[in-house]
Amino acid sequence: MPASAPLKVSQAGIYYLPTGDANYSRIKAKACFATPAAAQAAGYRGIK
Repeated sequence: MPASAPLKVSQAGIYYLPTGDANYSRIKAKACFATPAAAQAAGYRGIK
């Protein structure tokens, strides 16, 4: 994961996780994004 894109999309491809999330280190990224807006524009949503 590049430092310029700290948001990870899970392998399931539904949610993006920020670096502070408890599950962040366990997730193998399907994609990475720099901002929540970029992830949302690609069709992903933040975790609740």
